[in-house]
Amino acid sequence: MKYLDKYLKEDITKYHYLMSEKEIENYEKNKLKFLAIGVVVFLPIFLIFGIKVISFVLYAVGLLFMYKLLYIIIKLQHRQQANEIVDAVPLWINTIYALIGEHNIHNAIVMSLEDCHKALRYDLEQFIKKIEENPSREVYLDFLSKYNIEGFRDIMLKMYEFRNLSKEKLKYEISALNKSLNGLEKLKRERRFKSELFIVDTIVMVMIGVPCIYLFLVSMLMSEVLI
Repeated sequence: MKYLDKYLKEDITKYHYLMSEKEIENYEKNKLKFLAIGVVVFLPIFLIFGIKVISFVLYAVGLLFMYKLLYIIIKLQHRQQANEIVDAVPLWINTIYALIGEHNIHNAIVMSLEDCHKALRYDLEQFIKKIEENPSREVYLDFLSKYNIEGFRDIMLKMYEFRNLSKEKLKYEISALNKSLNGLEKLKRERRFKSELFIVDTIVMVMIGVPCIYLFLVSMLMSEVLI
């Protein structure tokens, strides 16, 4: 029961950036709408299997899936956004490198907005607003923290520490970021490989699963006819 409660509880706070105010406000109502659709869509299960235990089990699983479907969709959108951010960050860091030759860290971050990847634009705009108001260590470390990008926190920490250095000193110190940037490039390649592997595994599972489900349903129907 505790596991079910934990499964049903959802914290969508970190996904609010993907949703409009209306979508956030109507989130619970929309989940109930999906559930209502499931009530109708999965009714044929009882026509296929009759009033049996397996029918109620399949029906309950179907309803649970529909209840969680909206949350699953939002999580997949967040994962897609995270992958795009991972791809965009190395390019953004390289832009910062190029701008540091003539500007300090703060100005380089502000100027990098002009050419940044569209996936990064919203978060970067919010980050710039925050450092204009309060350029604290916490603000730097919070930038893109919701995506859990390995090694990026170290980069932002160094940027915070280097923000008051002169351009001459900064050119020497900035080499310390190269190791973290190389780690991001490695993470980018690993995520791409895992994503491609996931797609291949999904296709294989569908190719195997659909015929198995079909054969299972046919066998159930034949057993009902023979009985």
